[in-house]
Amino acid sequence: RLERLRLRNGLHPQEGGAILNHGLLEAERVTFRLNQVQGRDGEVRGGAVANRGRALFSRSYFSENGAIAEGDGWALGGALHNRGLLVLRDSLMVANLAHSGLHGDGWRAAGSDLYNLGLASLARCGLGGWTGEGIGGALNNEQQGVLLVSNCTLRTARSGSQRDSASIGNGSLGLYPAGRPLLQLTHLTLAANQGGYALDNRGLAQIRNSLLFSGYNPDRGRYLGCRSRGPGARIEVRGLLLSDGSGNCPGDLARVSNEAIFTQVLEDVGSHGALPPSYEPRAGSPAVDAGVAGCASHDQRGAPRPQDGDGDGHARCDLGAHERSAR
Repeated sequence: RLERLRLRNGLHPQEGGAILNHGLLEAERVTFRLNQVQGRDGEVRGGAVANRGRALFSRSYFSENGAIAEGDGWALGGALHNRGLLVLRDSLMVANLAHSGLHGDGWRAAGSDLYNLGLASLARCGLGGWTGEGIGGALNNEQQGVLLVSNCTLRTARSGSQRDSASIGNGSLGLYPAGRPLLQLTHLTLAANQGGYALDNRGLAQIRNSLLFSGYNPDRGRYLGCRSRGPGARIEVRGLLLSDGSGNCPGDLARVSNEAIFTQVLEDVGSHGALPPSYEPRAGSPAVDAGVAGCASHDQRGAPRPQDGDGDGHARCDLGAHERSAR
C-alpha cells in the first residue's frame, strides 16, 4: 500500500517503469511522474505501472510517463498496462506518451494512458495523452479486455493522423489473436482530441449518456468522429450526442457543428473543485437534461444527479461527465 508518495524517474527495459505488480497494489494520493519503459524490440509495457494482479488507484496523478519502443517493438500503455484487475478513481492522467520509432514517428504505439487486456474500471477521472503517429490514442481495449469508463473527461488526446487511429480504440489494434473486447462508456465527455477518430470500435461498445466530439485530422483535411466496423463489431447507444465528422455511429440527438462545441454546448474546461478538470454544459446546451434511463447517481466531481439544469421544473441528468447545477 502506497500513500502520499511521489514515484518518479523509474526506468525499465520492458515492463513497469515504476511498478510491476503481480499481487495486490493499493495507491492513494500517489504521483507517478517521468517514469519510463524503454526498449528496442518486442513489447514495452506500462511506463508507470504494469499490472498482472490487482491494482487500486485513488486520487492519484500520472504525468509524463512513457512507453517508448525505439526499434521495431510495440509501445503499449504510456502510463498503465493492465492484464489483471485495475480500478482507478478520482485520478488525473495527463501528457503520458506511447511512442515507437527513434523520434516517435512510428505507428506501433497504443494507449498513452491505458492499454487494457484484463478488467479495468475507471471513474471520476481525467484523461488525455499522446501517441505520436501511433494507431491508438489515450485508451486501448484489446483481445478479451473489459473496459468500463464512467464520469470521465477525455481531452486533448493526440493520435496518429496518417493512419486509422482513435482517441479510444476497442479491438482496433490487431496485435493479438482476434477477440471481442467489451467497452462501456457512461457519462463520458470526449472533446478537443486531435488527429484520429474519437472512437474506433471493432468489438462490442455500449455508450450511454455521453458526448463524443470529432477531432480535426490535418492529413485528411476533415473531422473524424465515431465509427464501428469489422466482423462482429457492434455498437449500442442510449443517449449519445455527436458532432459533425466522418463515422457511422448512431446518435440520439441531432449532431452539432464542431464550431458550436465550445460556443453552444460546453463551457471552457475548469477544475470545479475536483482534481480532474471537466467541461460544464452551457445554458441552453443540448446536453442539459437530455439523459435517458439509467443515469449515474453523481457526476465526475461527485455532485448529485439529476439536477434541473434548464430550470423547467423537471430534473433530468445531463449528457457527459459534468452535471450542470440547478440555477
